[in-house]
Amino acid sequence: PSERFVGVDCLLTALDDGWTLDDIVVRESHWLTSSRRVFVYHFDIRRGTEVSRVSVINNPFVIQLIAAYPLRVVSTLDSAF
Repeated sequence: PSERFVGVDCLLTALDDGWTLDDIVVRESHWLTSSRRVFVYHFDIRRGTEVSRVSVINNPFVIQLIAAYPLRVVSTLDSAF
């Protein structure tokens, strides 16, 4: 996708199309303002020899997806948009 971030529906569509999730998900913390932080989850997906990264802003469906798969979430240092 050309967007910087996509909805979790794009990730689910990729999984339905035969892509698989790597075991590690990177959670990146972004500060929008001095008091508002959002998390972005970076999923690496594979299909055959193809590899792609899908970045999704935190929402309840992302948390459910992570809980449904045997994934390990690792965090990066804070960054700003």
